[in-house]
Amino acid sequence: MGVEIERKFLVRPAFHADFIARPGGERHLQAYLSADPARVVRLRVAGPVGGVASGTLTVKGAATSGGRRRPEWELPVSSAEAADIIAVLGLPALEKVRHRVPFGGLTWEVDVLALGPAAPGGAPRHLVVAEVEAPDEAAVDGAALPPWVGVEVTGDGRFAMAALLGRDAQEAAWAAAARLQTA
Repeated sequence: MGVEIERKFLVRPAFHADFIARPGGERHLQAYLSADPARVVRLRVAGPVGGVASGTLTVKGAATSGGRRRPEWELPVSSAEAADIIAVLGLPALEKVRHRVPFGGLTWEVDVLALGPAAPGGAPRHLVVAEVEAPDEAAVDGAALPPWVGVEVTGDGRFAMAALLGRDAQEAAWAAAARLQTA
């Protein structure tokens, strides 16, 4: 059994455009067999933009330590199998672009989720979150924070990827992020 130890933050709005327009990154299609926070089961097809994708089946247990720590198992599957399961079962899914950014001796993962316009013909909106993973709680707690991270949302279920499957949940998270970052 593996253990995931991480903290999650909203990216400051002033830096959104930098990550939205950033070249490269990985495209992720994530679908969920279970989105229950006590037992998340996710299929992911991921790969570099324009490159070859791989598949992963991930099982996560309930979070502890304020949402920072949880058991995690990752099993490789072919991208074709993962995509087939997602399509045939019609699993709820989301798409995002992930950028890996080294900072302070750790690698930050910045996820950009395109939410679409608020109204027809409106400007596209994005939810941009950053996570940092470390081998133990002391390291993750002591992580140097980049200037582009804002409010910490570790343990806030509204920003868990498994909770962002529907348009309503995405809209609620976007609105909550806007409120949190102006408070």
